[in-house]
Amino acid sequence: MCGFSFVELLVATSLVAISGTGLITLQTHFVQLDEQQALRTHAWYLAQEKLDDLAHFQWLESSAQNANDFKSIANNKGGQLPAGQILHPVSVSTSVNFQRNWQVTDVYFVDTTGNGQPDNWQTGSQLSTAQQTLVTAVQAKQVVVQVSWTDNKGKLNTVTAEGVIAPILAARAGVALNPYVAPVPAIGISPTGN
Repeated sequence: MCGFSFVELLVATSLVAISGTGLITLQTHFVQLDEQQALRTHAWYLAQEKLDDLAHFQWLESSAQNANDFKSIANNKGGQLPAGQILHPVSVSTSVNFQRNWQVTDVYFVDTTGNGQPDNWQTGSQLSTAQQTLVTAVQAKQVVVQVSWTDNKGKLNTVTAEGVIAPILAARAGVALNPYVAPVPAIGISPTGN
């Protein structure tokens, strides 16, 4: 006789139930990982969006209150996009509260070896007294943008994007990045003598 006993049937059913529970748990874990990755991608987009916003200033310096200029780039200031809370859509029916803030450090390209040639980037606090007397203007701004959010388990997550912004207007950045596109103007030299 071929057949299954009740004990065999009970063991087989238990194994199927345990395997099914494991697969459901694994599937739930994959869905959570996918959700975390999607939120991380949205946060990265928001951080990169702010770096781009700060880099596309319209003036080097302005006297206007809310000007979009290089000099006004500071901690949580500058650009068109404000610091603080952002309700950002992550799907058709869901939005998440992200918090976006940034820190800015003025940096200078200075001589650190004493040979008279600039060779290294330094922050204002790293400059020696002699270097401070030689520096006349901020040569770049190091920006660190942080975007944070709280996931559905109550855990705080943060994404950080960093960049350096030079005092070059966006309208002229193409020439700075590719100097051979625009024709170089000829400079005439007129010697003067006695």
